[in-house]
Amino acid sequence: MAFGPILAPIAGAVLLQYMAWRGIFYILGALGAVALLGCLAMEESLKEKSNRRILATLGQLWVVLKNRRYSRLLPSLSPLGMIIFVWVGISSYILIDGFGLSQGEFSLFFACNAAFLLIGPFLYLFLAKRFDRLKIVTFSLATILLSGALVILFGNLGPVPFLLSVIPATLSVSVTRTPSLDIIMSQMDTDAGSASSIFNFFFMAVGTLGMMIVSIEWENRILIAGLIFAIVGATSLGSWLAVYKNYASKDGI
Repeated sequence: MAFGPILAPIAGAVLLQYMAWRGIFYILGALGAVALLGCLAMEESLKEKSNRRILATLGQLWVVLKNRRYSRLLPSLSPLGMIIFVWVGISSYILIDGFGLSQGEFSLFFACNAAFLLIGPFLYLFLAKRFDRLKIVTFSLATILLSGALVILFGNLGPVPFLLSVIPATLSVSVTRTPSLDIIMSQMDTDAGSASSIFNFFFMAVGTLGMMIVSIEWENRILIAGLIFAIVGATSLGSWLAVYKNYASKDGI
């Protein structure tokens, strides 16, 4: 799964040389069927099942949100999904329609950016041995803001400057993902599943909003992408700096 974002665009570009785009979806359907069979063959690992009803389960989400130590982290950490979704939603328009790359060239650019999603967790493990994770998150959020500025200033110069401007934001989101989950989940003694669900919901919902914004027929999509990166970086950093000191003394965070 970790290598999927890197290998998928390259494999898709190769397959398009031999079949129409619809054929790729047939292949995806077949792979999905294989995955489904694998899931059906798995055994349930949960030993004790909850007797809580659906409405009571949904109500527990509100209980989690009332935990201020948990909910105060959401404005700074959950919007980062917008960075990834904006790249997915806008990269083909900019690189193919805007800069004239072929589908094969686009797949390489897409895979190159995706590689930094894979590198991020390993970089975090390296940095965590030398720096406090709160500082790592702070630096990563500031880097996203810087990446937005780079996209605005240099993104129009060509496909390579555009990619190099985006990569710092992609890497920062990946680096931040591990400590973000660790910090936010450590605020809950129970209801870990609900806490994880809420965080991932906001991560995906905000990301989807970003994809919707960039799908509009903007005159300068590169400028819009840069502005979104910069706004996400600035608002997340501001929200983080407002609360992060409250978490420095809890469980070594």
